[in-house]
Amino acid sequence: LYSTGRYGLDVNSRAVRYRMRGLDMQCLVFVQDDGEKSIMQGPSSIDLINAQAVNEYFDDVIQQHASMVTTEISQVPLSGVLALLNSARRAGVLTILDLDIPPSVAIREAKLGSLEELLVCVRGADVLKASKSSVIELSQWLGNRNAKCSSFAELARFLAKECGSKLVCITTGAEGCVLATSELLVEVPAHQVTVVVDTMGAGDAFLGGLIFGIHKAGIPDTVMELRELGTTANAFGAACVCSVGSVPVVDESRDRLLSFLPFTALGKVPKGSSGVDGFVSSLANDVQALAHLLSKVYVTKEGADKVIGLINSSRGHLFTSGIGKSGSVAERFAASLSSVEVPSSYVNACHWTHGDLGKAQRGRDIVLFISHSGSTEECVTAARHLVAKGVTTVGLIGRKDSPLSKQRNTTGVTDGPVNGTSLCPITLPNTPGSSMQWNGGRTHAPERSQQVNIPVQPSWR
Repeated sequence: LYSTGRYGLDVNSRAVRYRMRGLDMQCLVFVQDDGEKSIMQGPSSIDLINAQAVNEYFDDVIQQHASMVTTEISQVPLSGVLALLNSARRAGVLTILDLDIPPSVAIREAKLGSLEELLVCVRGADVLKASKSSVIELSQWLGNRNAKCSSFAELARFLAKECGSKLVCITTGAEGCVLATSELLVEVPAHQVTVVVDTMGAGDAFLGGLIFGIHKAGIPDTVMELRELGTTANAFGAACVCSVGSVPVVDESRDRLLSFLPFTALGKVPKGSSGVDGFVSSLANDVQALAHLLSKVYVTKEGADKVIGLINSSRGHLFTSGIGKSGSVAERFAASLSSVEVPSSYVNACHWTHGDLGKAQRGRDIVLFISHSGSTEECVTAARHLVAKGVTTVGLIGRKDSPLSKQRNTTGVTDGPVNGTSLCPITLPNTPGSSMQWNGGRTHAPERSQQVNIPVQPSWR
């Protein structure tokens, strides 16, 4: 409870009850030094959590206090699982169901209930999490005759559609996981660990990470959010397999988990991490900006192709130009293009009318203006003079109907406003708008590097 409180999770202790006397379950786990194990589990009070018990002991708590309900098909009778899901539905609470064992084992060996009850359960949960050992059989029982020869991605799509789930998650062991909604699908690779000590509890740890991610951000709406949720859940599973018996070594396991988590997963970082908060917040803002650039960018294919074509076919020089942060991006852009054999240099927009107009030659050179507003006086004035001189001008501009985009031979490539406003105030330094300009412009560099056979490796590796 203390750890979750540090990271902003609201744990209602009124719903937590325990007793120090009495034996609830006897479970013997024999673990070898190499992590291999055998489990012997006897009958327990869990076997008594049927529909009547759920309605008597859990329903009031769910109706009054719950914000999310999770359960599993593993030990609890299916009548109890179904009653729990129905109680949560009446309360308007999100439900997560973990199909921890193959359906046949749940019905035959464990004798938890009937096939009809199991199928109602998996169709009734908002979020369905299934292991790779259970998902093929479940898909077959739901009518998928090609389940054995289908990929996990195909099975995830099938289950999301067949069960009407808001989210389906399939754990695939060392390969990672697959997540699907009605419209989105991602395959997220597992985190690489030096040594897998013990896989016991990895699925439960993964589920804990999934619950954490959904509690923090809800059901994902974009591919980026879906991938982050999968990465977060994978991080919990990866941290678990590094200790024997899934028992965490407090400081070591915590540090390992934090090293696996994406920067934006925690939202809040632990106290004592002075200086990290702003760093994480800045990265999160940049991620948001780039997600916008990726999914809602106002760039016509014709405009982008025309700009790239002009740069590739030019026999002259490319000048980049701008003011303020946009100027800094333009200067960096020129340096990047020079590294892939595009003759480029930066000219401050103020300097064009103070002697630098002579640098740009008609019919040979190109001038690329980068401007968030598209109305900066120095850029507009310089573009007007360059157009009059017959120099080709192009622009990476934040507003489609700006004065700069209306220059006669300017091809406007715009990142577009969000609901009519900018993603960031232009007066703030180091804002997401700069990231959008830089990444929107630098997309030409990898293509150019392939044309001239220059290998380019991602700088984040």
